Amino acid sequence: MVELDPTDLTKEQLKEIIEDFANAAERAKRCGFDSLVVHRAHGQLPGCFLSKVINRRTDEYSADTIENASRFTKELLAAIRKKIGNTMAIEYRINASDMVEGSPSLDDEIAFAREIEDKIDLLHVSRGLHAMQNLAPYMNQPLHYPHGINLEDAAKMKEKLQIRIPVIPLFNHDEENIRKTAEFCKELGDAVTMIQLLPYHNLGVMKYLRISDKPVAEATPPSEEYMQKLKGIMEEYGLNVSIH
Repeated sequence: MVELDPTDLTKEQLKEIIEDFANAAERAKRCGFDSLVVHRAHGQLPGCFLSKVINRRTDEYSADTIENASRFTKELLAAIRKKIGNTMAIEYRINASDMVEGSPSLDDEIAFAREIEDKIDLLHVSRGLHAMQNLAPYMNQPLHYPHGINLEDAAKMKEKLQIRIPVIPLFNHDEENIRKTAEFCKELGDAVTMIQLLPYHNLGVMKYLRISDKPVAEATPPSEEYMQKLKGIMEEYGLNVSIH
């Protein structure tokens, strides 16, 4: 069900894994990155400690209490922060639900998020497990699925939300799409404090071409005038919108 079951890992192995994460973060810092992601969703190891279906430990890393279930993550984040200081933002990806019977409830996940909220800069809410192919659309959302399928759970994770929306030509940059997105954000009510529109750019195209022989879809970054137009559309719904 998961890539690495925490049940049989020794405490020494847990320390080694934490050290590996921290060293990777330090390398990212040396490379000049501004932020990093700690992936706890989709069956990744940090997320397994909260699940009683997966984690059958009986020690201080058990799933019996939120304190125990969050211990590995707290130690992991502390080790990372020690390596990178305040020079990088930490995004933490979490599941609102594993979507399998017996998995942690949304209330459990919210309690977990509150345990670590002072140690991260951004909470990324997803759902599902990689091992369950039928759940793939919730992790990699196809075009025919409703937009923002994880936003309602994200709103419950945090009282206040800032939603970042990449505006990508050939994907979601048309006015109808933006209106539907605005309607959905409006339905979330006071939980949404800011909408940030992120115009597509092609700065990574040359790097992509160096590592892949697959063609790149031809897409032109939206103009400032067009971005202002989309901003105006969203503001019609009473939303606080900025362009980044």
